[in-house]
Amino acid sequence: MTNDNTPVVLFVDDEANILSSLKRIVRKKDYQSVFASSGAEALEIMQQQTVHLVVSDMKMPQMTGAQLFAKLVVKFPDTYRIILSGYADLASTIDAVNQGKIHRFLQKPWDNDMLLEAIDEGLELVRLKQANERLKSEISAQNKQLKTLNESLEEKVNLRTRQIQVALRKMQGQNKALEKVLYNLININPNLNGEFAKRVSTLARRMALKNQVKDPELREITLAGLLCEIGLISLDPFLYSKPFDELNHQQRGEFYSQTETASMILAPAEYMAGVARMLSQQFLPWSGAGESDAPAYTSIVPGARILHVARDYWGYRSKKIKDVELTHEQTLSQMKKQMGAKYEPELIELLSQLPEPVIEGEHKPRMKSADLQPGMKLKANLYTPEHIMLLAEGHEFTEQSIERVKQFEKSKEITLKLEAE
Repeated sequence: MTNDNTPVVLFVDDEANILSSLKRIVRKKDYQSVFASSGAEALEIMQQQTVHLVVSDMKMPQMTGAQLFAKLVVKFPDTYRIILSGYADLASTIDAVNQGKIHRFLQKPWDNDMLLEAIDEGLELVRLKQANERLKSEISAQNKQLKTLNESLEEKVNLRTRQIQVALRKMQGQNKALEKVLYNLININPNLNGEFAKRVSTLARRMALKNQVKDPELREITLAGLLCEIGLISLDPFLYSKPFDELNHQQRGEFYSQTETASMILAPAEYMAGVARMLSQQFLPWSGAGESDAPAYTSIVPGARILHVARDYWGYRSKKIKDVELTHEQTLSQMKKQMGAKYEPELIELLSQLPEPVIEGEHKPRMKSADLQPGMKLKANLYTPEHIMLLAEGHEFTEQSIERVKQFEKSKEITLKLEAE
């Protein structure tokens, strides 16, 4: 990747003890490690030599990690970017995503194996991108050659296709990691509860399946349920620590503004545009939707209509709307009174036909980590008892990831239950 094919990784942190720890972690790796104690020093190093991947702390004096990455996007756009941070505030998180266009976000204190794996994956993607660019040039030149070279050209195209497929699979894994980070951003907020989002997501998925919704919309609806409260992290906790019915008109307007924050957070992730639209429309009333003379904002996407019903169902069941917890029957009765005005009638009828949602969710975890084998795939998101997502649905287990799960159980003195096949 450099003249001697050795990749270069730059670590940036204003704390000397952190840099010392990083040096110990990577001292046996086969890439060249460079260290800087500030954003300015990091930029100076990158002016003097090629750097393929940068790992930076978020909070630093003079220049934050987000500000450093914003400069790298302009000056060194091909550099892979990883942020290390403790509990970052909303502004720092949004700056890192929007301006710095980070590729990975790891929380402090980090897990050494996860950090090394993230660096290895980043360097592999950089290598694949460079190889892909070289292949593009080769293919362009070969297209101009004689017809007798077609077989060789076809072989090159097939090789490039296989490499792109490998890169895409890695990107899909990174997308799942980003979704996990966003969900955990909600759950680590002391004023929010990830369990509510899990229930909304499970019910929304059940309703979508009953309504014969297929992927990719089904997956978007499921994810929108998990992220239905992400916009609340920008609001005063007072607005969502009491039942919605007790808020005055002005407070309700502020509560609804969470949709703008949700859209802003998800905006850089283009593949999540459908999810962002569902979240932005999740509070719109059904009344007038689809009518020719209705305002444009009432053209509600189907996923948002389902999310509206699923979210409010659990809102009634968990004192988020009224100051008492309603039963399943009381909730259905309450929502039926608002059919045609607030909710799509067909969806309320569909909800009435489903079995009563259970607190523990749709999946029935039944496997221990000791039963896992490499190659097995996770059939449902894996959560800690505190509702922090450890692994996303679809994760394919390796010996390394199985060992990480076991080590986590050992360190926390718990036994996780999961569903895999």
